[in-house]
Amino acid sequence: MVAPARTLRALGIDSEVVFDEAALREAGPLVFVADERRWLRPECEAEDATLIFSAKESLFKCVNPCTGVFFEFADARVTRIVRERPGEGTLELCLLRDLADGFPRGRTFTGRHALAYGHVHTTVWLPS
Repeated sequence: MVAPARTLRALGIDSEVVFDEAALREAGPLVFVADERRWLRPECEAEDATLIFSAKESLFKCVNPCTGVFFEFADARVTRIVRERPGEGTLELCLLRDLADGFPRGRTFTGRHALAYGHVHTTVWLPS
């Protein structure tokens, strides 16, 4: 992806195969914090869990190059998932700890998500 520096400071992109049962059992304890399980719809649990995992991966890929700080899944929370159309929409995440100047606890980030052909795709961006 290419964008003018005046538009985007950073961009994180991730794609994941939708979790199978084993991946869902293994990833859940590592990925979910606080009330994130509320985003898991019973009929789409694997897709929704993969979405949360992928969103946090995209956040890391977006923020880490700007801060140089390693952070874990537990250091961010998905605070909103909007399903605008079947299989796609927007999302929001927030930091649960201070990472660096300009990246304090509580800072929010916006992104998009899509489900296609057994994969979840997410992007998170940092405007200039």
